Amino acid sequence: MLGDMLKGNKDAQDKILRAIDPVVSFQRAPLNALRAARFETLHGFEPDAFTASMMRKDSHYVDTLYTGQIERDLKKIPLDKMDHFRTVLDKYGLQTDRVKEIIDNYLQEHETQKANAPAGEDNLHRFLAPEHKEALDTIKAAADKLGISKDVYLTGGAVRNMMLGEAPRDIDLIVEEIGRAHV
Repeated sequence: MLGDMLKGNKDAQDKILRAIDPVVSFQRAPLNALRAARFETLHGFEPDAFTASMMRKDSHYVDTLYTGQIERDLKKIPLDKMDHFRTVLDKYGLQTDRVKEIIDNYLQEHETQKANAPAGEDNLHRFLAPEHKEALDTIKAAADKLGISKDVYLTGGAVRNMMLGEAPRDIDLIVEEIGRAHV
């Protein structure tokens, strides 16, 4: 029989974050403090009083993180939640001048990419070959006509190719509606 000696299940139900060893958690791995702030921002989990006090005490350790480590974590936060994330960072003293600068640069870069995107094209269309754009537009028009365009998911190799910065060679789509999926 498995036991829950640290009462993690109760903490999860109560949406409490509790560091088992805050000294190790925040001094040796300061990214954990930013992750705790992200969990509070996205899921409403809040650190217990002791964990929160250790986050505040050790907040300066976030300045030891590589810029790329912080940016990778920022990508997990929807842009519409970024203001709330900053508020949470401030609550624990984690928005140091360096972290603030990294966030500002990250948001500026996102705005620049958005501004430089071709007019009327979403991210997917920028990567597609002309024949794939035409096929995708045809599929979308057909889905709209049939009233099944609730959710369309791009799957398979096209996703992999986009992550690698390559144009997709083929397109797999799933158009989903209540109770049915069209492939």
